Amino acid sequence: MFLWAFIRDAHLYGVLITLGLVSILFFIRRLRGIHPLKIAAVVLLGIFILGYFSAKASFRAGLPLINAIDEYIWPHPVRVDFFREYGMPERDSLEYKEWADKNAFKAYGAFLATHPGFIVTTIWEYKDYFISDFVQAYYPTNKIKNRDALLFIGKIFHMENFAVYLIDLLLLSTLIIGAFQYRTVDRLAWAWLALWMFGIAALTLLLNFLGDIYNTRRHVMLGVEWLRLFLWIFLMPILDLSLGEKNQRQELHA
Repeated sequence: MFLWAFIRDAHLYGVLITLGLVSILFFIRRLRGIHPLKIAAVVLLGIFILGYFSAKASFRAGLPLINAIDEYIWPHPVRVDFFREYGMPERDSLEYKEWADKNAFKAYGAFLATHPGFIVTTIWEYKDYFISDFVQAYYPTNKIKNRDALLFIGKIFHMENFAVYLIDLLLLSTLIIGAFQYRTVDRLAWAWLALWMFGIAALTLLLNFLGDIYNTRRHVMLGVEWLRLFLWIFLMPILDLSLGEKNQRQELHA
């Protein structure tokens, strides 16, 4: 988790999601006194704080955000007016780069938080990124042995359409509803893990997509593949839990 969190700035918010879900466990009475859980929460908080301030001090997010603002903000006067409230100067001014390094992250974050319509319409406009194939386009792979056969197998298990997102939501909903309904340790654990994986995948996918306009396919690939894997990881536990409870009911009535 420590090394993964510092690969891209968007991964820091995966740490934040993990911290939030760990914190929820403290509302369960029998888990409050578990010291490793408290240590994990402190470590996660420390990783997030360290990553946030190191990213802010390095200004490495400045250029990608400048690219995103060029694409999504400057062509629209109404959106430009919003950024003016955060002190954004003219695009060709000498102060613009300095403003972007210090304030673009805050301004763009506030814009995304207050303009959900922009997020929806932008995702819809560039929706093909979310169903792109999983072939790595950045390395010479044609000479890999059995590559065609492996790609064929991959296409069987990893659907390249939007159905996977709907199925993921149904699986997540099923696990969460089952956890509240039955309140067994197994169901609570699987629901927690599913919410953790889905939350990190969806958030990092969204941030990587909206955070830059170059190499977008490579940036969103992690989130897309996590959500494709989510289907197969959590389909089996749902079937196993359902069959196990069915067998228990049959034994009780036998």
